[in-house]
Amino acid sequence: MEKMTLWEMCERTCDAISGSPLNYYQGRWATDAKAMFKVRGMTAFADEACGTAYCRAGHMLSIAKNSHVTDETEISYQARHMLQKAGISPAAIGMLFWGGACNNAGKPGSAAYVAEGVNGLKRFMTEWEIQLKGHYTTGEKVEEGNGKS
Repeated sequence: MEKMTLWEMCERTCDAISGSPLNYYQGRWATDAKAMFKVRGMTAFADEACGTAYCRAGHMLSIAKNSHVTDETEISYQARHMLQKAGISPAAIGMLFWGGACNNAGKPGSAAYVAEGVNGLKRFMTEWEIQLKGHYTTGEKVEEGNGKS
């Protein structure tokens, strides 16, 4: 696990989602991006897509581990565990990782869908700022004066 604050991990997740919109899909922990768009009949996106499409949790864990993670059980458990160890409520984590979180914002790959993916994470970051800035991805607390912001 790369040692960074949970806040920094969330910032990097926002960057990953907005920087590679075709690799963001909130409906699955991790899935083949090209296949996901083909199944939905979105051939223009399918032609451009490559690699893995992650939800917020998938992006977070891949960033925290600095590796490509595709095991959906691992993503679900470890991403939740990281946030819960910081004192974030299971209900808030459930809403952040909910598969339908972007359903009203358009289709996967669209600017509106990606914007809602990022904006939903930023709302979560605002609500849980103290916990996110106060804990590392490793589960350790940030000692006063040593935190990143």
